[in-house]
Amino acid sequence: MWAAEHGITLGLKLNDQHMGTITQLHTHHYRNAPYGGWKLPIPADCDAQHVDWKTFQGEAAPHDFDPSRYMNWRFYWDYSGGTRSSSGTRCST
Repeated sequence: MWAAEHGITLGLKLNDQHMGTITQLHTHHYRNAPYGGWKLPIPADCDAQHVDWKTFQGEAAPHDFDPSRYMNWRFYWDYSGGTRSSSGTRCST
């Protein structure tokens, strides 16, 4: 609750009236885990019989089924914009 209340207060102050024109934003996001806590284990049933691979890939470049691409999609540019598009939105909103 504290973070939400202060986030709203901060959001009200981030404007031209209080700060001038914002031209740069510098944030940090740390996780105390290998790969930032993003690397997920591959379950035994994560295979082509249990995953709709074609739907998952969508409009991305086609690849043969790869359980790592499915479970850890954030590591692949085909499906992710990197940590900035995932965690970065929480750091700067």
